[in-house]
Amino acid sequence: MGCSNNPYLVLIKAKDSTTFNFADNVKFISDCAFYGCQSLKKVKTPSSVQEIDSYAFYKCPNLEDVYVCWNKPITIGSTVFDKTNGYILSTLWVPIGRINFYKVADHWGKFVEIKEWDASTGIEEIGLSPALSTREGATYNLQGVKVGCEPYRGIVIKNGKKYLKR
Repeated sequence: MGCSNNPYLVLIKAKDSTTFNFADNVKFISDCAFYGCQSLKKVKTPSSVQEIDSYAFYKCPNLEDVYVCWNKPITIGSTVFDKTNGYILSTLWVPIGRINFYKVADHWGKFVEIKEWDASTGIEEIGLSPALSTREGATYNLQGVKVGCEPYRGIVIKNGKKYLKR
């Protein structure tokens, strides 16, 4: 189970993953998919997901960020996340302008910290990195064109992360 050809079911035991981005065609996240995953820090669920089953992200002690792309929250059960490791210690990231929908939604509203992100661009955070030009790997602009390190200014992608170069 969890075959990439099956958009209806994801059953994963991702014990070594720190970040997990579900494919854009996934519709269902199975019960206990990440239950007890010690290394999981960040998860992104696309708008295609219609259901998250019980205990999917339960007892993930290092889960810091949960990114969702739904304009309106889907209905989830009370045991998708646990109280301490989920609702209290993790940040729920919701599409810009949708925070109030999540604050009043059953179970989503239990997150102590709910913040907005631009789900349409995929840019989670824009930060300045003084060491950007000295890091290994090529630098690309948002159109995917490789750019030089010093003269280019704007948002760039390096090693899969987005940065603002001034």
